[in-house]
Amino acid sequence: MRAIFLCGGIGKRMMPITKDKGLLRFCGKELVLRQLELAEKYAEGKPVLICSPLNIEDIKKVVGDRAEYAIQEEPRGMADAVLSAKKFLRGEVVIIGANDVFEESAYESIKKAKGDAAILAVKVTKYFPGGYLVTDGSRVTGIMEKPGEGNEPSDLVNVVFHKYKSGEGLVECLEFASSSRDDVYEVALTKMCGEKEVVAVPYTGYWGAIKYPFHILGVSRHFLSKMEPRVSKKASIAASAVIKGNTVIEDGASVFENAVIVDSYIGRDAVVANNALVRESHVDDNSVVGFSTELARSYVGCNVWFHNNYVGDSVVMDNSMFGSGCVTANFRFDEKEVYMEVGGEKVGTGANKFGCIVGANCKTGINSSIYPGIKIGEYSFIGPGIVLRESIEPHTVVLLAQQWQKKKLRSGFDPSAKLGLMKRLKK
Repeated sequence: MRAIFLCGGIGKRMMPITKDKGLLRFCGKELVLRQLELAEKYAEGKPVLICSPLNIEDIKKVVGDRAEYAIQEEPRGMADAVLSAKKFLRGEVVIIGANDVFEESAYESIKKAKGDAAILAVKVTKYFPGGYLVTDGSRVTGIMEKPGEGNEPSDLVNVVFHKYKSGEGLVECLEFASSSRDDVYEVALTKMCGEKEVVAVPYTGYWGAIKYPFHILGVSRHFLSKMEPRVSKKASIAASAVIKGNTVIEDGASVFENAVIVDSYIGRDAVVANNALVRESHVDDNSVVGFSTELARSYVGCNVWFHNNYVGDSVVMDNSMFGSGCVTANFRFDEKEVYMEVGGEKVGTGANKFGCIVGANCKTGINSSIYPGIKIGEYSFIGPGIVLRESIEPHTVVLLAQQWQKKKLRSGFDPSAKLGLMKRLKK
């Protein structure tokens, strides 16, 4: 069984995060490397990564010759992606979404499955906006894409973890399938269900699909829970610091007096300063959790700086900096689910506690506040005292009206235009 990974790249739904999803780091290791570790354990031959021209060089820098590569020249859907690896589709193959995280039991179950094809199936208790399996016992007779709540043909969701007894047979189905929509792969698989034996393989282990930026928190929690507690001998830990639970502290990290770290990952050369509290959080290399900062259930990238902040249930990407007193709100007064705007639509985060998503290279001024569910585009600046109530695009400056007026006066612009409480300036 050879593993073929679909490494599609960033995806518009992930904004303001522009880092390739496969290159997101969890507990010191890129996601693509974690995927390869499992594939190397359960599959045969080198795994194959189907990349785009935009991400293949970055993927290669991390993966090297541990894998073989195929390129999908243009984003023409899943069928076209699989066919771009046609030369590797020989004998038994398994097609896997590289951004879906599974436990080892997924490989164990799919490898034992009989039939011409096998589909990993996750049982859901509430509506999931994806493909559902139409079944007759364990046999799959079709796939229904996004049927709408109340119209589900079963409670089994189609997960992109598909084994085919014959890679050549899969190629033939894909080459003869056609559709006016972006669902050629699903059309081909449905046709196969009517002609061959396709079985559903129930899976009850962890499944985390990174489709939206807030999904990073769930995947991060999963990897945090799998860590073995460890404090590097090359880390500097103050005698009064408290290290509890399932915590890993890497080489070169410094934990200062009276800091408390619980069930968290602290990366290489990171700093947790005096009186800081880090709980159930991921802090990557060279980041600084500064004096009196509380970091709760959050994901923090590399080279991020905090000082006297509260950051709860948030994602903060690389090279960002929070000014003193900046806080993220993570709880609605009505205690309802926090929503996030994605492509002009409101998407539920699935949580009543959720903070914000901060893109790379952002800065916040002192005493600024950020509402729940807010997205901050990369290379943006939030001025001092701002209460940010709406998401902002990349390269945006947000200032109070009086600050904006002074800036215009000093720059020689006419300040007579009417200004609201906040004004956004495209860089």
